[in-house]
Amino acid sequence: MALTKISTDGVKDDAITKTKIPADQIETSEIASGAVTSTQIADNTIVDGDIADATITLAKLEHGTSSNDGKFLRANNGADPTFETVDTTPSFGSQNISTTGTLNCGQITTTANIELSSSDPVIAFTDTDDNDDFSIRGGGGLLRVRSDTDAADRLVIDSSGNVGIGTTSPSQKLHLKDTAPMAQIESSSYSSFVGTAESDNNIGNGTKAGNLVLRGQTGISISGNGGTATQVKIDADGIKFGTDTAAANALDDYEEGDWSPNVQQGGVGISSNSSRYVKIGNVCTVSCSFVPSGSGSASASVIFGNLPFQSHSSHAGSASIMHDGFDESGSPEPTVHAYIGGSTTNFLIYYSRVNGSGWQTARGNEVAGHQMIFNITYPTA
Repeated sequence: MALTKISTDGVKDDAITKTKIPADQIETSEIASGAVTSTQIADNTIVDGDIADATITLAKLEHGTSSNDGKFLRANNGADPTFETVDTTPSFGSQNISTTGTLNCGQITTTANIELSSSDPVIAFTDTDDNDDFSIRGGGGLLRVRSDTDAADRLVIDSSGNVGIGTTSPSQKLHLKDTAPMAQIESSSYSSFVGTAESDNNIGNGTKAGNLVLRGQTGISISGNGGTATQVKIDADGIKFGTDTAAANALDDYEEGDWSPNVQQGGVGISSNSSRYVKIGNVCTVSCSFVPSGSGSASASVIFGNLPFQSHSSHAGSASIMHDGFDESGSPEPTVHAYIGGSTTNFLIYYSRVNGSGWQTARGNEVAGHQMIFNITYPTA
C-alpha cells in the first residue's frame, strides 16, 4: 500500500531539505494559498534564476485602488492593476519629496519648496574652472553669502534685516566695514568720476549731476564715535552741527557769484568793475573793485546800489576802503569807509580825518576817477 499522506506532526524539523526534493516535483497547485509566507523563506534562498519568466504578474503584487493610498500600483475600475503616477512621499534617509513636490532635507513637514534643516545648513556652489567657490549658509541667526575659497563671509543679513558687508554684526540697515570703506553709486550712462576717489572718501559720485541721491524721512545724519554721536545733520531747516537742533542756527544757504554796483545818486558812473559776492546762511560778503567815472556832483552825496541781497533791518555793515586818492579840500588824507544801513541794497562812502573833523559823506566829484577796493560783510534780511 502506497503512502499518500504525511501530517506535519510526523515530520521532524529540518528533515526535508531542498536537496531531497527533485527539481520540478512540487507544482503550484499542490501548495495551499497562503501556506508559504515570507517568514518561511530564508534570506537570499530565492534568486532571480529560480523564478521563471512571467510567473509573477502585477496582480500578485500589493496594489491600491485610489490615488491617495500611497501605493505605486493601482487598479482602475476593477481592472488589472497597472503602474500609475501616484502622489506619495518617497523618503531617502533625512531627505524626502512631499506630495506637493517639496524637497525636504532634514525635516519632514515644511511649507517651503526646498528646505534644508540643520544647525548650519549650506548650499554650495563649486566652480569646476578653478575660480572661487561660494556658498549660501544659514545658522546662528544669520543668512551669509560666503567665499569658501577665502573662508570669509562676504555679505550677511541678520534677523532684523540689517545687511552687513565686511562685518557679521551689522547694526544698521546697511553696515559697511573696512579699513577705508567706500560705496560707489554710478550712473549706467557714465563710467568715470569727478576728480580722484581718495581712500578716505565714503561715497564717490558720478560725472553727471543727479547720479547720487540720499534720502531720509527726517533728514540725513553723519555720525562719528561708532555711530553714537551726530556730527552733521541735514534736514528741512538746513545743515546743523553737533547736537544743535535749533532751526534758527541751521546753515540753510550758500551762494556765490558776480555782481555789478550801480549809482543811485552823485552824478558818477561805474567803470572797470570787478566785484563778487559770497553768501553763507544769512551773512553776505561783497568784494568790490571799481572806478567811479565822470566828473560827479559837488553837492550831492554819492550813493551806490544794487547789493546782491538786502541788509537786515536792525544791523549794518562797514569796511575800510583802499583808494588811490581823494579829491576833497583839507588835510591830512582822510580815512574812507563804505557803509551799509538797515533794510537796503545801497551803500554810501564816508570819510574822516584824524584831526577830529568827523565823518562826512563823500560827494560825487570827490570819488570820481579814483579806484576803490574793499570787502564788506553784512547780515542779510
